[in-house]
Amino acid sequence: MIVRGSNSGVPLKRSENCLLRLLEGVAKRLESNTFDLEQMKHTCEKWTSGYKLLDNYNDAREKEFDKLKASANIGGMTHTISFIAILYGLVVGFYNISDPALAIMLGAPSIFLGIVAFGLTPYEKLTEQGKPYGLEVLGLYQYLQDFSNFSDRGAADLVLWDQYLVYATAMGISEKALQELAKADPQMTDHEWLDSNATNSLV
Repeated sequence: MIVRGSNSGVPLKRSENCLLRLLEGVAKRLESNTFDLEQMKHTCEKWTSGYKLLDNYNDAREKEFDKLKASANIGGMTHTISFIAILYGLVVGFYNISDPALAIMLGAPSIFLGIVAFGLTPYEKLTEQGKPYGLEVLGLYQYLQDFSNFSDRGAADLVLWDQYLVYATAMGISEKALQELAKADPQMTDHEWLDSNATNSLV
């Protein structure tokens, strides 16, 4: 990725500002505006004060998401019962530890059912307010999957993709997109060229 300031004239949200500060901090420590996620991770491991910037971003992101009221916590009671079932199985098994076969016979079913119920019960679900957001995100994901094939795209499409890359990164498809982009323009894999010629790009 390449880090650059916001010069589009569009005001950033607090979470976006916090993320920009974090990325700028990483770029400063690496002495390069160009870095990948592995380099970022390695840098943050040695950055004792970097966690403050990350905490600021996470806090802002969570507050902005909460304001949308797009999801609701569910499964609290099921998770509690599952935990009790697992605990019961462990206690019964430990109480009958002198007879391993009996301990397994009495404790294992409760532990197994508790783990399965805990794992299958979702923590959150979309609310009625959140369903339109979910559909929009799904539509964008499908669009980016199609758009990331650059075999028949021109320069205008490559410029447009620059604006979409941040969303592709969030959705976990940026690596595939960049591989396709490199086929269309091999210079995109040259970090020195990117530093010199793409300082206003997100690539």
